[in-house]
Amino acid sequence: MRTLIFALVLVAAWTPVFAQDNASVSIQSLNVYPQKLFVGDYAVVSVTIYNPTDRRVEINSLSIYGEGIAPESLSLGYVPPKSTHTLSFSVRAIESGVHNVELVLYTADGSISSFFTLFVEDKMPEIYFEGTVRLGEINNLTLVISSPVEIENVVIVPLFESLPEKIVLKSVSGMAEVPIKFYGKEGSYKFRMSFYSGNNYHSYVAEINPRTESARGLAINFSVPFTTVLLYDVVEIDLEITNLMSDSLSSVKLSAYSNNGKVLLSASEISEIAAGEKIKVKLLYSPERAGEDKIKLEVRYRDSLGGEGRIEREIGEIRVNNETAVKIVGVDISTRRIATTTTVGGFPMGRTTTTTTTPVMEITVSGEVANGGFGQARNVIVYLDFGNRTEEFFIGTISPSDSDSFSIPATGSERSVRVTVEWINDLGEIHRISKTYQLAQRSFEFGQRESSIFSPLNMAILAIFAAAVVVGILFYRSRRGRR
Repeated sequence: MRTLIFALVLVAAWTPVFAQDNASVSIQSLNVYPQKLFVGDYAVVSVTIYNPTDRRVEINSLSIYGEGIAPESLSLGYVPPKSTHTLSFSVRAIESGVHNVELVLYTADGSISSFFTLFVEDKMPEIYFEGTVRLGEINNLTLVISSPVEIENVVIVPLFESLPEKIVLKSVSGMAEVPIKFYGKEGSYKFRMSFYSGNNYHSYVAEINPRTESARGLAINFSVPFTTVLLYDVVEIDLEITNLMSDSLSSVKLSAYSNNGKVLLSASEISEIAAGEKIKVKLLYSPERAGEDKIKLEVRYRDSLGGEGRIEREIGEIRVNNETAVKIVGVDISTRRIATTTTVGGFPMGRTTTTTTTPVMEITVSGEVANGGFGQARNVIVYLDFGNRTEEFFIGTISPSDSDSFSIPATGSERSVRVTVEWINDLGEIHRISKTYQLAQRSFEFGQRESSIFSPLNMAILAIFAAAVVVGILFYRSRRGRR
């Protein structure tokens, strides 16, 4: 007998079963809404009764049999002749499970019975993240809403900063997925969740404790093609910045600095770096003091939620030698002694002549300017400084590991010369190096001496004077003869 009843219950799980015991009226339809509900929810049962007779039939009572439920709000009445009458009542789910409910209506002519089934769940809708939350960065994940019962007018409000700020779904039957963006942090994530199950309203705070992992952030790779550098040289370092986050970054600002030198980046600001994108940047470094040095790179950015981030990376330790990249080498100074003579006196005739001789040297300074660095030396100029005057020689550009020669002629009586080389490096900075050289010259005396009246100069003066006298005599005689 129990087996038969159980079989009937299974059949009635979705389709109500009607039975009549000599009654003149019959149950035309029976509807239950919702048929699936949560513990504590109410289901509304609507029963339509048909009266085929010519008289009014009164419904005397109604009985409901079943476990885990409680009938409420019973409403009886009369069934008009040759007409229908619908009565409704509520059933409250007290316990979870599948509940088979028997409905019995009693009239003056007999009883009418029917069966319906309620599916009651004690597990409320759940939410969870699909994937692992990365701490310290923006996460683009999927929020999954799972419900064993169809729910409607679903509103989910994250109780933390996120996009979107509110999730609204018309209905969820089984499972639904929505994208969500938020900043990953330690701890739980809470949501205010509200919905309707039939006419039953639910609102509560749901909490997610997701799996987490460390942030991947920005990966900064670099290639340093040297271990030691020279003063005032410019070396190039290739940087590769990769966005390992699941979100794009904007307003990316780059800055680099060192303790003993100057640093220049090919790009100091990048408008956006998409998720997974790689950006290549060149860094130029020029040391200005010898010793150990470190280059540090700082990256600042904004995420899509407006949050600011900062990463600092040490590129490495660099050894700076105490010598310049540009050098003066192979300097050779050749000198040749010459003299300038000045003669004073000898006129009038018979006066002593004074001759002054000043020592002067012809100087030629030659050598090479060598570039032993990694960068170019541009606008190279060699200066010779004798104290009261300078000479210069323009070379131009000297490539790395190359050299160029110079040869500068000059005259003077100085005993030293300062050689200066000036150049512009790849950062556009002007640098100079100098070295003083002594001029090799032999000692000899330069003075004054007295010369006789028969010196070449005096002889020339006497000849001119004698010619003038002869011309004067001839002129005088010619004028006298005419008279």
